[in-house]
Amino acid sequence: MSAITQTEQAAFALARQKYIGGSDIAAILGISPWKTAFQLWQDKTQPAMPENDPERLKVLNRGKRLEPYILDMIRAEHALEIIASNHRYTDQKVDYFACEIDAEAAGEPPLNIEIKTVHPFKVAEWGEQGTDALPMHYIAQVQWGMGITQRPRCDVFALIGDDLKRYQVLADAELIAIMRAKASAFWTQYVQTLNPPPPANQEDLYALYPRDAGQAIEIDNDADTLAALNELRLLKDDAKAIGERIAGCEQAIKTRMGDAATLTVGGKRVCSWKSQSAKRFDQKAFAAAEPALFDRFIKTTESRVFRLG
Repeated sequence: MSAITQTEQAAFALARQKYIGGSDIAAILGISPWKTAFQLWQDKTQPAMPENDPERLKVLNRGKRLEPYILDMIRAEHALEIIASNHRYTDQKVDYFACEIDAEAAGEPPLNIEIKTVHPFKVAEWGEQGTDALPMHYIAQVQWGMGITQRPRCDVFALIGDDLKRYQVLADAELIAIMRAKASAFWTQYVQTLNPPPPANQEDLYALYPRDAGQAIEIDNDADTLAALNELRLLKDDAKAIGERIAGCEQAIKTRMGDAATLTVGGKRVCSWKSQSAKRFDQKAFAAAEPALFDRFIKTTESRVFRLG
């Protein structure tokens, strides 16, 4: 199976603008490793764009290539009869709730199956097979799928190296109800009104407010902002004092080391102060030697700088 093309990505992104799916709910809950609620809002309200996160795209492509292989492993090693794959369901009550189930096994009712390929660095996030000890954003996804399909169980098959581990997640009606309420609020308060949710990090802030409008705002009666401002001043004072203490400790240690490369305690190295060389581009010298060429490659960038006072 080939990698996901940009055309396929764009078509998929356009379709997903019409509903909240299983891969969206973790962002709404604030537990997604891939995007914030604000970034999800952008996906839902702005022109559809292909996936531009190379790590996320790598995961998507790897999963697409390995899915048929994993399905064969499920049939052979777990004796399950696969009756459907990649089927999309729309909620019976809310038309903008939907999910896509990786696979379904024969049964009454059918068994939901989700397939994951696990990077070696992420193995520690997965617990004992046979349990529901998997990452929270996947728990949210499979619970969302069970809520849409009205099925009581989802088995998650995680390919870790050459080992296919099976996990079992039972439907949690209370959790599903909470997720549905939060998803509905996100859709009606933010997507339908085109008003963005609050930014969750610096990236969200700079996307939402990329440049200043030049005006000043008064915060005399804004207790929350005044409190944050006062706390920030105190924290910056603390940070300055801590920085000075760090510099003093380093100076004392380096003075004791002199021209020694390392410092040991009980024969164990505890720190080092070694000479090293690095090659750096001398921008000033290049501008003096080749001013015309230097000007050709000057790039003006714009950013917002926050300062107290």
